[in-house]
Amino acid sequence: MRDAASWFGAVRENRDRGGKKERMSRLPENLSSMVFRNMVKGDIGNFSLDDRMLRVLMALDGQQDLGTVARHLQMDPAVLVKSVKALYQRKLIAKVAGTVRTIAADFFEAMQLHLSRAVGPIAEILIEDELAALSANPSTLPVDRAAELVELLARQIPRQEKRIQFQKMMIDHIKSEGY
Repeated sequence: MRDAASWFGAVRENRDRGGKKERMSRLPENLSSMVFRNMVKGDIGNFSLDDRMLRVLMALDGQQDLGTVARHLQMDPAVLVKSVKALYQRKLIAKVAGTVRTIAADFFEAMQLHLSRAVGPIAEILIEDELAALSANPSTLPVDRAAELVELLARQIPRQEKRIQFQKMMIDHIKSEGY
């Protein structure tokens, strides 16, 4: 597994194209699911932190992935990555060891089946769109975001009875999987 420093290097390479920096609209998938924790204990010494870095430092709790932190702080992902990189280099944060448990493929199959029953063949596109809005894909979405994805998709179902049926089926599936 690559360490956090190499992830940041990959982000820098992805942003540099022909000497120009491109604005990132969302976190790269490899960073979106990473989790960091605050390493500050007591006085941090002689560090200069801008307000964004301080907000990010306070938000990194070792529980939430960077995608969730970016949405919570309503911060541009490129700014978040820059702040996280600076905090990591100063050893004020550390990557949480281990992996974040992600949603199983059968959950997405069930979700697509139930959503297709409610909205028809557009279900697959709706799932892709909402996953993109969450800066994730089926292999990187943490289990603690399953209910959030279901809620976002339910909002796309115009008929109330079908929306309620979809939510009930997916909540039952979430419970049975232990998400």
